[in-house]
Amino acid sequence: EYNLQYWSMDQRQERWRMLVTPVLTSLAIACVAAMSTFILASFVQLNAFLIYVWGECMDKQVRQEAAAMGKDCLSPQFKHGFIGFLAEVGVHVAVAILFGGVVGAASMSLTAALAAFRNFKWEHERQRFMY
Repeated sequence: EYNLQYWSMDQRQERWRMLVTPVLTSLAIACVAAMSTFILASFVQLNAFLIYVWGECMDKQVRQEAAAMGKDCLSPQFKHGFIGFLAEVGVHVAVAILFGGVVGAASMSLTAALAAFRNFKWEHERQRFMY
């Protein structure tokens, strides 16, 4: 079936779009990868803050208390109990929401923009490009 968003182009325009699309696709992939890396690194830093600063696992006295109990201080849960557990779980839920929602939506938006730029004549070609 015919792509309803298609507009006619001359052969030069169509060839130019076919050549530029892989470059733009590579840039889009790099942007999504950079955004994903930044988000993941930010949450690694937040986890480190929760464990070592807020949870005080770097404090010698807290580590000695943990060792006396036969445990390691690897979580804010050791110092703050259930509130530390909720903080730790909250960070993991936020990562899941950001990767599943925000990064996924950004990827789909970029793909739709690239498909519109490529200007496929047939709907099945556009769908194959997007999915």
